[in-house]
Amino acid sequence: MNGFIERLIGTNNMRPKSGKYGNHCYSGRYHGGRVTYYYDDSEIERIYQGKYRYSRKSYEGSLEKTTIRACGNFDEDLKSGRWKYQSKRKREKKVLIIDYERGIYNGVYIYKSWKGMTFLGWKKRSKRLSMRMHNGHPIGEIKGNLGRDKFKGNFDEEGNPHGLWVMDIKTDGNKTCYEEWEHGDRKEFYSISRHSGNRIESDPKITVIIENFIYRECTNLERIEPKGCALWKGNFKI
Repeated sequence: MNGFIERLIGTNNMRPKSGKYGNHCYSGRYHGGRVTYYYDDSEIERIYQGKYRYSRKSYEGSLEKTTIRACGNFDEDLKSGRWKYQSKRKREKKVLIIDYERGIYNGVYIYKSWKGMTFLGWKKRSKRLSMRMHNGHPIGEIKGNLGRDKFKGNFDEEGNPHGLWVMDIKTDGNKTCYEEWEHGDRKEFYSISRHSGNRIESDPKITVIIENFIYRECTNLERIEPKGCALWKGNFKI
């Protein structure tokens, strides 16, 4: 495809600055929206290779418009490098950023959302989750907040919860929950009320809340373009 045709269809800025890209470019309708991607032909199907960008607008359940987007890079039909997924409506915005290495989660895994607007921008009722992935599972520190409820914890090298996990819960009982893990094995789980100071033994709660949140919010955003990787649904190695 020569440069004139690329400029004509508006895809010239889609060429990667470095690395391989497919011999062909498609820019047009795709799964109810619009897409631009590079590809090579095979006997069975197209092999995505290079930059990818997709967007779709919909009106789900009301007259309020929702815009979803996904952009990233493919390497021989596998997601590679940094991908960004986004869903936006009038008073809500969700963003998921993931690093891949040939279809495997490897690098940052960050989710953030804002609901409600202030004069200073998207601040109200925010949610955030931040961690790193290695060979398809989380490692090291995980931290964030689900509204006013803040949490932090750690994983070992195999993706198991490890060490002390803490979650300050203000929306349900005003308490602090603690979970003590040793390479995925349960050690001690309890909560302390901020009102009375009473300690109550409990079942695992923090890890369950975060697993459910990842599946409900993060995996759902990643499904905007599920091609090129095995979707992680937030399951920790417990």
